[in-house]
Amino acid sequence: MTALIWIGLCLGLIYLWSQRKSFPSRKGHPSDLHRALLRRVGGDKQLLERLVKQVQIKHPGRSRQWLYEKVIFDLERDRDRR
Repeated sequence: MTALIWIGLCLGLIYLWSQRKSFPSRKGHPSDLHRALLRRVGGDKQLLERLVKQVQIKHPGRSRQWLYEKVIFDLERDRDRR
């Protein structure tokens, strides 16, 4: 029984570590990320704010920089799936 608990904990930690690694960090100032994101959405500020708000709802308490990074990551991931 103890071995199963250890295996479960190890698998959980591996999963959490892999999720952290799958989200690339973009170094930069939030305003730089804002500009990069604005370019990706074709200058549509309302779309940018809607996307950021959706991510903020799913991940409350995250910094603005993190939210911008996540939106950019999601847009790139979705683009690559096409």
